[in-house]
Amino acid sequence: MELTGDEKLLEVGANIRKWRDLKGMKQESLAEELDISPVAISKIETGKTNIPLKRLFAIATALNINVELLFTDPSTIIQQIKNKTEKENITKSQSS
Repeated sequence: MELTGDEKLLEVGANIRKWRDLKGMKQESLAEELDISPVAISKIETGKTNIPLKRLFAIATALNINVELLFTDPSTIIQQIKNKTEKENITKSQSS
């Protein structure tokens, strides 16, 4: 099922918060780096405001990630890495 615009805003905002948390960055630090208020970051993370494209790129740059990752839940990426690592370990142990 396709997400509505509001649902996508909520999803992207939640992903921004998760990536920010993973990076150990506080809302205030991200806000300062983007030259916006912490309240604006809160509104972005809770899906209460539209995010201009330039701001998405600035957020990604501040978080040191590719912008497309803002559209992906970090836990999905982490699970994919774990699965790949497990497969590689199994392959290594089978060839030993």
